[in-house]
Amino acid sequence: MRRPEHVAVSDVRKKLFAVCMDFQATSYFLLDRYSAGGGCIYASGSSLHMNNVTVSECHSASYGGGMALVDTTGAMRGSRVMANSASTSGGGIYMASNSVFELRDCTITANTITAASSSSKGGAFYVTGSSTTIDIFSSDIFANSASNGPGKRFKE
Repeated sequence: MRRPEHVAVSDVRKKLFAVCMDFQATSYFLLDRYSAGGGCIYASGSSLHMNNVTVSECHSASYGGGMALVDTTGAMRGSRVMANSASTSGGGIYMASNSVFELRDCTITANTITAASSSSKGGAFYVTGSSTTIDIFSSDIFANSASNGPGKRFKE
């Protein structure tokens, strides 16, 4: 398992991909990324655990401006997801396909949806799929926005 003390990622070509693997990060900064899905983090079929991680200023041309979690389990603790954007859904966090994730002592703020479409929702997060769950404990979620609908969106 990778456990960096402190890593700053600033090259636009670098993005965290966690596909069918376990990943643990402590004191990690993921900044200023752009992609088609999962601006900073795209995890599929993975286990993702993050402590004191900042995911900030990332953008997705479709979903999951900060993070896209597909069929992924894990948790974030003491972390920040802020100032990210996506065109269609999940400005901060997008979750689908049986993902199970926990947020504890986190801050989710200033994430946005940029498209003005009736299907563009979930500035903070977008959770879809009947077996997809997000558990939130002692966390601050504020100042997230979407042009159509609430800052948070849950869909079955």
